[in-house]
Amino acid sequence: MFVDIPANGEPLICPSCKSLILPGQATDRIAFANDNPDGLASMNGLYHAPCAKPLLSVKRAYDMLGNWGSGF
Repeated sequence: MFVDIPANGEPLICPSCKSLILPGQATDRIAFANDNPDGLASMNGLYHAPCAKPLLSVKRAYDMLGNWGSGF
């Protein structure tokens, strides 16, 4: 199977399902802060859109909870 390989020479692999991200496939990027105290930055990366969906909902909830206590 022919696969377009990016200029850096490494194919894009979804961290969730561990399969190739092919050109034209829907993707989402997950980006927690690198200084995240819970170590969630290890989940940062480009995912297939269906693979990212549950992680993005967790990220939204985490971001909302993180901002909740900032006014105290």
